[in-house]
Amino acid sequence: MADGYMYTVGNDDDELFGPVGECWEESWVEYIAESAADDYHREHDGWQSRWPIRFTIYKQDGTKLGVVDVDREMKAEFTGSEVLNEQ
Repeated sequence: MADGYMYTVGNDDDELFGPVGECWEESWVEYIAESAADDYHREHDGWQSRWPIRFTIYKQDGTKLGVVDVDREMKAEFTGSEVLNEQ
């Protein structure tokens, strides 16, 4: 396991985000990219972005591990409440 991985978003290799994916082995780059996508969505206004987004994953020493396109799935959730005394 690593101390986490860094990532860039889209074609912008200038701004590194992270660390993320501390629990993933470096060969599991797709899972690391999903952790990066979650971090980007929650902490860096990624919810405003158009998905899918390309993530480039790096080790802490700057070694490039891979490039992964990540899409966002929206899960609709519904709740119901009974209406009492409806006439």
